Amino acid sequence: MIGRTERRSRLPRWFGEVDTVGRVDEAGVGVERTEIGDHCMLANGCLVTDGNHRFDDPERPVPWQGFTTKGPTILEDNVWLGANVVVTSGVRIGRRSVIGANSVVTEDVPPFSIAAGAPAKVLKQISYPATG
Repeated sequence: MIGRTERRSRLPRWFGEVDTVGRVDEAGVGVERTEIGDHCMLANGCLVTDGNHRFDDPERPVPWQGFTTKGPTILEDNVWLGANVVVTSGVRIGRRSVIGANSVVTEDVPPFSIAAGAPAKVLKQISYPATG
């Protein structure tokens, strides 16, 4: 198991301060940009990507066609991804959002939301009691 300090040192500069990263299968293919904010938790098997394989040329093998993107993929601070979540290109998941296990996120998720499904849909907005 990689320790917390060692894990941070191996992540690219656009990753925030990471508290928990499970066995993440991929962290993007690097077509545009993938950002992970501070204190995000990614459970085992998550895929966060900013690209997708092209497959528009029927005469050419798919692996030779390169990649396409819908833009950067951004996880804001304090996002929690359950096991096996897939986050596709061009998606922004707002701060303090929770994504249920086995979900596929294809559209933006607003801050303070709970979303799940394939494709993921917002199930509930999280509200916190007033402080002070």
